[in-house]
Amino acid sequence: MKKITFKIFIVCVLFTSFISSGQCLTSVNGLYPAATFTPTCSTVNPNVITTVAYAGEYSNVNVVSGETYTFASSNPTDYITISTDGGTTASAYGITPITWTSDVDGVIRYYIHLDDLCGEADVSRTRTIACGTPLCIQPQVAFSKIFDCGSSTFEVTADITDLGSASTITVTDNQASSPQSVSSTGPVTFGPYAFGTSVILTATNDDTPVCNVVSPAQVFVSCPPANDECYGAEPLTINADGTCTVVTSSTIAGATASSVDAASCFGSEDDDVWFSFVAENGSQTITLNNVVGSTTDLAHSLWTGDCGSLTLVAGTCSDPNFSAPSGLIVGQTYYLRVFSYTTAFGQTTTFDVCIGTPPPPPANDDCAGAIEIFAGGTFTTSPIIGSNVSSTSTAGLPTFLCQTNRSNDVWYSVTVPDSGSLTIETQAAPGTLMTDTVISMYTGTCGALVEVGCDDDSGTDNFSLSTVAGLTPGSTLYIGVWKWGTSLDGDFQLAAYDASLLGNSSFESDGFKSYPNPLKNVMNLSYSKNISSITVLNLLGQEVLTKAINANQSQIDMSHLSTGTYLVKVTADDQVKTIKVIKE
Repeated sequence: MKKITFKIFIVCVLFTSFISSGQCLTSVNGLYPAATFTPTCSTVNPNVITTVAYAGEYSNVNVVSGETYTFASSNPTDYITISTDGGTTASAYGITPITWTSDVDGVIRYYIHLDDLCGEADVSRTRTIACGTPLCIQPQVAFSKIFDCGSSTFEVTADITDLGSASTITVTDNQASSPQSVSSTGPVTFGPYAFGTSVILTATNDDTPVCNVVSPAQVFVSCPPANDECYGAEPLTINADGTCTVVTSSTIAGATASSVDAASCFGSEDDDVWFSFVAENGSQTITLNNVVGSTTDLAHSLWTGDCGSLTLVAGTCSDPNFSAPSGLIVGQTYYLRVFSYTTAFGQTTTFDVCIGTPPPPPANDDCAGAIEIFAGGTFTTSPIIGSNVSSTSTAGLPTFLCQTNRSNDVWYSVTVPDSGSLTIETQAAPGTLMTDTVISMYTGTCGALVEVGCDDDSGTDNFSLSTVAGLTPGSTLYIGVWKWGTSLDGDFQLAAYDASLLGNSSFESDGFKSYPNPLKNVMNLSYSKNISSITVLNLLGQEVLTKAINANQSQIDMSHLSTGTYLVKVTADDQVKTIKVIKE
């Protein structure tokens, strides 16, 4: 079984040096396996270190000075580098296989790359080592498949480019086909096989049978879809309102690897399909919905140019099924590539693709548009629902007391109470996509802000909680809220509160009634004490209705309000109770 991959995405800078002599000492995919391998030198057969090696990876191997070793990869074009000093310099390098006589006792590094440019790929190959002077030189063989959709069959070709030390080579398959013997370079073809057959070819050195080349399993499940290559990219309709009203259904069943770079994003990209759209906005949303099948872990990327010369749009490799690439040029054609994350062959997943235009930035995208909120005595007496969907990132702010990864922030303001202290808290909103917030607090004016507080995860789960004291009563405190890192944009609850605002008495909930909820037109209120007024706010914290009552019961006409959820603040005896009401 291949190593288990945990998807933890860390932004880093990788400094890579390509040595002009062809040495490849980089290891994008790191060490595998973790244990140091000690070969058994009592046999002429190669020792298998792993059958699931990656290119751009190395193994640690124990060697003995004076012993001759042969290093080989099952991929006949792979490039091998041996280092005896922990990857600082190379002692031997070249196209597989290479033979090297050790001049050290101890652990050496055994690297495999795609080529002498140190290419990497998350595609499994077998890494072997043999002891002693090689009895023969392995032949060089490249394997490929061709298919016939009319008969639902495929053939497998072994293209022998070098016989090695053999005078003749016999090629066989695992399907009881007749062997084919060759004494010169060139292709031999086996088949046809029914779709779904797993075919393995073996090229055997007839002079010394231990020098064999075995192909990876060659399988063809079905004919590729029409959009298997960029040239057949399926045009997509853009949903101008940002919703997914218009979707395009597709599948990766039968899809093959494209001629486009196969290692630009995640996985092996060996089953990609292509779509195209013409940008109508500088930012478009990409959504993969209804993902069903052999795997539900898809990835996607966005490309520009033409199918003969494509360039990856910076920052558009996405493992999540949603992304919002920006910096697009209106009127330009872009190509969307969708593929499975897994390297396992033969996936049959189906999915829907939606391209949308995100809504404009919210009114409080910048400090100058900060939405005013009102402080309460506790979180529950004063929360509003906020959202950072389609917001942008504020630049040029002074200092950062906690997180520096400000991304898609929105702004609020609150008047500081007489105590000079406020607690700012965020919590999850019902049905929200926002799962992780960061908050920062500022005094001053929007053009000259001074950061006085910041918090990431002191609240519930990954939400924020921070108390700022020593403020000037009556001054304005500005609050910035943003998502952390790669978490999704969405709704959140925000409140500013201070215990001094509770007063000496409390709202006696047992004597209070409000009904119906949900309501269509009228809300009924009653309380054991005199109700002085009510205020109705929408979920953005904006006041939509206010009414003076001065009675212990009243009816509130909400028939003119749009369907949705509202916060109703009931004031009685200098105390405030906030209830959430659904208007149908």
